[in-house]
Amino acid sequence: MQKTINFEKSIGQLEKIVKQLENGETSLEEALGAFEEGVGIVKECQGALDQVKSRVEHLLQETDNE
Repeated sequence: MQKTINFEKSIGQLEKIVKQLENGETSLEEALGAFEEGVGIVKECQGALDQVKSRVEHLLQETDNE
């Protein structure tokens, strides 16, 4: 069972990570950790978007069949 994410909250977390990385005040190790976290969030968001796309396509097919 796939967990549900709050897409808007995840985007907010990504924005926070980007700002953190852009300010240049983090150590290399912290920056790498933040980058890894960001990659994970991007993957979750992409999965959520893929699910929504699939649902929309299914709904459109149902509409076309009516």
